[in-house]
Amino acid sequence: MVEPYFDNSAIDPVAKRKAGGAVRALMDSHNAVAHASIQNVLEAWRIPDAAQRGQFIETLLTLAASREEEPLLLTAARGLVDEIRAHHPDWLVAGPDLASHVQEVERRRWVWRKLEEDRTYRPANFIARQGFLYAAIGASMDRQRVVRRARKAGIAVPSPVESIDVAVALQPIVDALPEPEADWREGAAAAWWRGAIGGDENLTDLRDYLRPYLAVDHIAVGRWMRFWLTEASS
Repeated sequence: MVEPYFDNSAIDPVAKRKAGGAVRALMDSHNAVAHASIQNVLEAWRIPDAAQRGQFIETLLTLAASREEEPLLLTAARGLVDEIRAHHPDWLVAGPDLASHVQEVERRRWVWRKLEEDRTYRPANFIARQGFLYAAIGASMDRQRVVRRARKAGIAVPSPVESIDVAVALQPIVDALPEPEADWREGAAAAWWRGAIGGDENLTDLRDYLRPYLAVDHIAVGRWMRFWLTEASS
């Protein structure tokens, strides 16, 4: 089975031609199941004209037999927890409070149900929050540009390790890895640490999805980095 994902720029011409049914039939004939994400919906909600927005959502729902209910980062966090459990079970609490995760999934299910009932539905406060959303997106893009420029210039991306001794001890492990692997391992380690443990306000999703599982007092940054560099799977 093929599982295509349609960016909104690909859905838009299909919506304008009202060709969702034809494209869906073509996918069905090739055993393809398209996936719709909440990001598709958020971008669609920015369409000011209700009729155009409704047609876009109609097309999205027609094309996509699969719809995102569990956030991708939550799925990633659960996979990470499984790896931590295999290597460092003492880093995990015995009974995590996952009520917020359940609520997050239910909110997404509610959105999909609401859109099935009313293609033009959009939260009443969505427009008022657009300035915040644009600022957050802009900040995210700025951070990505900084990372890309740093890598291009051969400058190390900031690490959560503040101790020189710990950094020196870890460097031979980093040097022994192929550069692309070292990049993703260090980057992932830093992002999850800063979000789930370090309190970075730009990474609150990582905090919300991973921190409920963690016994943070049991985790030192050096051990965390070593876990990512030598134990976490790709």
